[in-house]
Amino acid sequence: MNTSGTKHSRRPGDSQAPERLLDAVQRLHGQRTAEDIATVLVDEAAALCGAQRVLLALDTAQGLQSTAMRLPPGEDATALLRAITPWLIEARRTRKARLRHGPRGAAAPDQRSCMVAPLVAQNRLLGFVYADIEGVFGRFHDTDRDLLAMLAAQAAVALDNAQWAQGLEAKVCERTAELAKVLEQQTTTAEVLQVVAGSMADAQPVFDKIIDSGVRLFDDAQGLAIYLLDADGNVRVAGNRALRGSSGPLKPEEARERELLLRKGYPRPVGDTSIERAIQTGRVVEIRDVINDPDGPQAMRDTAQRFGFNFSGLTAPLMWEGKGIGAITVTRPTLGAFSEKQHALLRTFADQAVIAIQNARLFNETKEALERQTATAEILKVIASSPDNVQPVFDAI
Repeated sequence: MNTSGTKHSRRPGDSQAPERLLDAVQRLHGQRTAEDIATVLVDEAAALCGAQRVLLALDTAQGLQSTAMRLPPGEDATALLRAITPWLIEARRTRKARLRHGPRGAAAPDQRSCMVAPLVAQNRLLGFVYADIEGVFGRFHDTDRDLLAMLAAQAAVALDNAQWAQGLEAKVCERTAELAKVLEQQTTTAEVLQVVAGSMADAQPVFDKIIDSGVRLFDDAQGLAIYLLDADGNVRVAGNRALRGSSGPLKPEEARERELLLRKGYPRPVGDTSIERAIQTGRVVEIRDVINDPDGPQAMRDTAQRFGFNFSGLTAPLMWEGKGIGAITVTRPTLGAFSEKQHALLRTFADQAVIAIQNARLFNETKEALERQTATAEILKVIASSPDNVQPVFDAI
């Protein structure tokens, strides 16, 4: 924040400064955010010392940054920070307030009085407050330096408390978001299991539900697909969804084209695919850079070339009694590692798909067995009722 002006509420060395300092400290500790504390610090430093310029510079992840300032109109905080950097380096080393008058040898009205005070809390250097005044307006004294040092010390405590509170609030928000994500995953899992229970004869509705759920839970996914192995060991697509391209989300017609483009590459042999690797190891396979990974499956590189851009992929095998029956894959345009939570989520989807497949198999096998038993019973009934005539038996068969 920049508050411009050259009006000074008191002259340096004012005898009422101690009372003003107490008021300033109360104002500082009455603020709740680091931004508000910075603004109050600059305003109070200007008023307390009668400063013409005040600059607050705080240490950040990007280095020392001008956070709040009070400067005459037309002056630039960046230029001032650059000019006083040698003094800040000295204050970083000594952690003491310093008063200077310059240029040396000039008459007092032609000098500028400059003060720097470090902000230190719990032995941690937070930044610096700088103040100056031209000699024609006044001159700082050692008492002004001490007042600024005391103000900086109180501001450091207030800033440290505010940063701690804001950090705690951020952690609470982050934890709340994590819990919301966990709840969403649990809800999604329950929804998929409901579909599993209601689709005993057909696994396809479960595949569709898993893909819909993956779209919601994998925020950065560009595509999801479920693959199954046929009797000849070839891979076919049981369901897929295209979401993003290299430049962002796909329009509906673009998504359909991308989905058809993927399906055109199947059925294909399982060899040299991420599906084969996942089935062989029985574990989730992660490819962080499909095109440039020398060990990346050729099938994935072929897909990247058809799409025209690179991506990363995660593949979970569908395993039943130690045998691979398929896989589920999620891809994204972001290169690099997937999180452990994403690994676990894909494994959960794979387990649910296997349950659906086996439910459908058992249901259909049971249905066929019952049909055979019913047919056999009907034929035996005809045989019993036609001991002298075989034609009704032939007709029943």
